[in-house]
Order: sequence, then C-alpha cells, then structure tokens
Amino acid sequence: VGETPASAPRGTTAVSATPNGPGSVEDRDAATQSGFVIMADMTHREVTAQVDEADIGKIKPGQKATVTFPATGAVVTGIVGQQDLQETVINNVVEYNVKIDLDGNAAEEKLGQSASVVITTAEKDNVLEVPNNAIRQAGNQAIVTVKRGKDYVTVPVTPGLVGDTSTEVTSPMLKPGDVIVLPTAGAK
Repeated sequence: VGETPASAPRGTTAVSATPNGPGSVEDRDAATQSGFVIMADMTHREVTAQVDEADIGKIKPGQKATVTFPATGAVVTGIVGQQDLQETVINNVVEYNVKIDLDGNAAEEKLGQSASVVITTAEKDNVLEVPNNAIRQAGNQAIVTVKRGKDYVTVPVTPGLVGDTSTEVTSPMLKPGDVIVLPTAGAK
C-alpha cells in the first residue's frame, strides 16, 4: 500500500498514532481504540463529571461550573452542557455523566487530566449566610445562637438556599454585629 499522508479535519489535531496499525505490538490500546489515529477537537475543551443520582435532578444545562485541575492548580470556569440519559454504575453507585464546556482559559490543560468540578445549582446575592452546623431545630422552628456582648441569645431564622457548608437565613431578630455561635461537641 505504501505511505499515505493523513490530514486532520479542520479544527482537530492528531493526538495519538499507532505506527503499525491496530493489533500490532505497538498498539497497546487496540482493545479500546478503533483505527490507528486518534483525533481531538482542540478548539472545544470539555470535562466529563460524574454526578450521583441524588444530585442529578438539580443539574441543568447552562449552569455555571468551576473546574480545578489538581496537577497544575489551574481553576477554569465552564458551563454545564450535555447530560447522559443513561446511568453509569460505578462501585454500586448510580451516576450520570455531565459534560462541562470549558472557557478559553482551559487551552493550556492537557487532554485526559484529572479534574474536580463544582456545579453551581443556585445562587443569591446580598444574603446572610451561616454555617450549616449553626442551625438547629426547636420543634418546627430553625434557630441559631448568637452572642451579644456577654449574653447568648437563641434567634429564630428562616432558612433559604442550602449549600454544602452554609445556608442562607433571614430573621428580623438578627442584628449587624451578631456573632453566630457554633455548637460544641456533645451539645444538642
């Protein structure tokens, strides 16, 4: 057959080639790759995140995402794109693949790097937030303890958005300068 020059479609780059073709001794990825040249669209960077079934209902296309690449320390923003409809089961945990389309700052990152992804499912500006563990229940009422001078005062609050570490709260009884008291170990 001889040598045949290969050209990549516009916007793609050949990122891997097996000189002797599929099935050869040099072709170590023959079980997972078809063909002998692997192409990548270098103009469109994305990361695939696995989201568990408890959280997938909160994920919507267009939501903001922050992607951290531990190998380089780079932090890149992105937008939630396509979501798989079919689940993937990993270690008996149901997860769904979610594509995160990265912004142009991801151009320096290598294909296949590990990444950590945080997807913002809701956000509000100019709110009062307290650590999640500061909120307790007294009957049907959420409460926090605040320190005012030397006194400790229990204040009823209405929780709003709940994050991984903090919760939005509103209360006409909270005042500027109030210090939220966190419970100590063993306290109820």
